[in-house]
Amino acid sequence: MTGFFISNKLRNAAILGVADAMEIGSEKVKVQIYTEGGGIPTSEKVALTAGEHILLAEHESSNGSDGFEDTSSGGSLSAHAFEDVSPVKGGAPAFFRVLDANGETAMQGTCGVNGQHMIVSDAMYIEGGKSAITAFSISIPSEG
Repeated sequence: MTGFFISNKLRNAAILGVADAMEIGSEKVKVQIYTEGGGIPTSEKVALTAGEHILLAEHESSNGSDGFEDTSSGGSLSAHAFEDVSPVKGGAPAFFRVLDANGETAMQGTCGVNGQHMIVSDAMYIEGGKSAITAFSISIPSEG
């Protein structure tokens, strides 16, 4: 089938709905960066295996529960205001999880220095070094 389109109005409302749902709660929105370990989990629902999936860094939103831009006229939602941190372990960042303001895993994707869902500062993290999220956005395509 072809010919399914979504208006810009609905696209923008949907992307803002994602941000609103992520930000409902009393905790800070967080991004956790992990090594590949035993493989990248197939979805955000898969439990992580202790010892295989090593948490390298946890970035908290400096705006509390507000972790994303609040406007979306272009159908894209950008992460902002996630603090740069020092990694707690060394290793190659492979995937991330976003925890919503209730501490629940809401998103998962790949990360690296290029060509991934999330772009991070370094290809190899060093304990006590630097971890920064340099680019991350969620987009819904427009009509046509």
